[in-house]
Amino acid sequence: MIQIETKKNIGGEVWERKWIFLPVFFLVFFLSLSLLTLLGAIPESFIDDSSEGEVSTATETQTTPPPSGESREESPKNPTRLVIEKVGINSPIQNPESREISELDKALLSGVVRYPGTGRLDEDGTMFIFGHSSYLPVVYNKAYQSLNYLQKLEKGDLINVESDTRVYLYRVASVTKENATDTKVDLTRKDRHLVIATCDSFGKKQDRYVVDAEYVGSYAK
Repeated sequence: MIQIETKKNIGGEVWERKWIFLPVFFLVFFLSLSLLTLLGAIPESFIDDSSEGEVSTATETQTTPPPSGESREESPKNPTRLVIEKVGINSPIQNPESREISELDKALLSGVVRYPGTGRLDEDGTMFIFGHSSYLPVVYNKAYQSLNYLQKLEKGDLINVESDTRVYLYRVASVTKENATDTKVDLTRKDRHLVIATCDSFGKKQDRYVVDAEYVGSYAK
């Protein structure tokens, strides 16, 4: 009985002093929070506000997640995959070292190809990617259909170029139909952009569809 009575008295005293305890508790809480903020222990948002406005505009009609800023890898990387959701393009990117026609043709059997010596990811300049397109009813090697419907892209559409760790976004600036003998890819440009080309299966043998796209940003996979 003595122990029960003692606990009861202690509980009563704490309850009677609740209006003293609560202000002290909140004071200690806010002082601790302020100290953690000064020490940088409170985590910040992973989205870079400096690029949020441009990114949100670019992705309003796309299902691709927005880029988190201009974070760059330590050195230029070869692209590994081309994805254009609007027209159903999803192809591995080959990066041959030789410009020999036989080597380029061999690489085209496995997907689209980044022309050797053109821009890579995380560096300024022109990245030139080309590949096959075919609308035959039966195609055993799907690499021959890698760039089907590229011509259906429109200005403002987004193109994803992936590395092993990041996704790089490009926005279409123009889509043109040109003659292969007259088409020249300008590799002297200093800005970071992307050019994609494929043949016109329904047109003349020399006809090419060419897409020019500007760099937008990147985000981690």
